[in-house]
Amino acid sequence: MEDENKPNVSPQEAEQITNQIYEDNNPNKKSKAMFIVIPVVIVLVIVVCGGYFTMNYIKELKENSGIKTESNVFFDDEEAEEYLADKVSNIRVTMSQTVSCERDKDGVLMGRVNLENKNEFQYMVEFFLDDSDEPIYTTGLIPPGGKLEAIPIDKDLKPGSYSLVAVFTAVSEEDNQTNLGSTGISVDMQVN
Repeated sequence: MEDENKPNVSPQEAEQITNQIYEDNNPNKKSKAMFIVIPVVIVLVIVVCGGYFTMNYIKELKENSGIKTESNVFFDDEEAEEYLADKVSNIRVTMSQTVSCERDKDGVLMGRVNLENKNEFQYMVEFFLDDSDEPIYTTGLIPPGGKLEAIPIDKDLKPGSYSLVAVFTAVSEEDNQTNLGSTGISVDMQVN
């Protein structure tokens, strides 16, 4: 007598079911799947991390954008535009091509520079001997239209010819200290 609860399965169907169970539990098939899944997961992690760091780097660049003017000081875009708008494009220099120096009645060596500020802004001038980084004289602010005939030479120089460098620095009238640009010229200086 046949059991009523026993399913009727043909020998071919039984073999297919056995093969299916074997394939589902086959360790070689699982290792092949893991061999594909693991590299895909690693690549995805690298892409996500790379994107995260790239976005943070771009965000940091945007936050620190602007014109760097001093160590650890940055302008935002609006302040940078104002800063550039205040800069002067050129400085007209009117000065003697040869500075002649003579001692005045008090014995002070005076150089006749014949400076005239023909610009629309104020500037100051530093005078250096060409072979020295030390200024021999620094003017105060010279307003537009201002003139300076002579400067005292703060160095004891022997009679002879020297090369003099004059550095003109435009200075903001708003605070009398913001540098708006500078230029320099070399002139001959004759000490009598």
